[in-house]
Parts: sequence; structure tokens; C-alpha cells
Amino acid sequence: MAEHASAVSQPIKVSGLCKRYGRHVVLDVVDLALEPGRLVALTGDSGAGKTTLLRLIAGLDVPDAGAIRIAGALATDGARVLVPPHARRIAMVFQQPALWPHLNVIEHARLGLADAPDAADV
Repeated sequence: MAEHASAVSQPIKVSGLCKRYGRHVVLDVVDLALEPGRLVALTGDSGAGKTTLLRLIAGLDVPDAGAIRIAGALATDGARVLVPPHARRIAMVFQQPALWPHLNVIEHARLGLADAPDAADV
């Protein structure tokens, strides 16, 4: 199988992840396991915590509780950062408010999967 930028390249495990901004709870006990070679899409309403979860996994923010393991190594344990962002081998493309006005949701998703072998299934 060919490598694709959108595929998970190493196992990532999130356990009991919590993040608050002041009194606002953004993530409340999130558990997630991502296996190598899988294509993953996080979907949800604006403000649901998708970007916050990705920022925590990438090490760009610190959780209030929970653990993040990357390739089996404990990267974050509660507020203790054990693996800095630059050593996690995680890439992230930040949200942009502008989308192509002539494409629908599925067509936008296909843009990122154009080279994937099963992109036609999306």
C-alpha cells in the first residue's frame, strides 16, 4: 500500500482526554484509537472540539487530564508533556474559513483524498 499524507502513519491512542478553557469544557473524557494506514475524518459542529483534539495530539496545546500515546510512547500524561511537538512526527493543516463555493461537502473531502486508492468510495 502506498503512503498518503491523509493516512495515519503510526498508532495514536487517546485515553480519558479532557480540555477546558476557563469554565468551558471542550473535551470531556475522550477515548480514541487510530491505527496505521487508516484514513480518518473528524466531523462535528463548529465548536465541538475537533481542532482542539488535533492540537492536543500534535502537542500544540496541553490537556487538563488524560493520556496521549504515539507509536506506543507516552507523549502526554495529564498536563505533563513527555514528547515535545517537534518530536511527535504529527502534521496538521489548520482550518481555513474559505471553502470552494462550487463544491459540496463530499467534493471537499475528496480533494484531500485524490491520491488515495479508495478515494472513489467517499
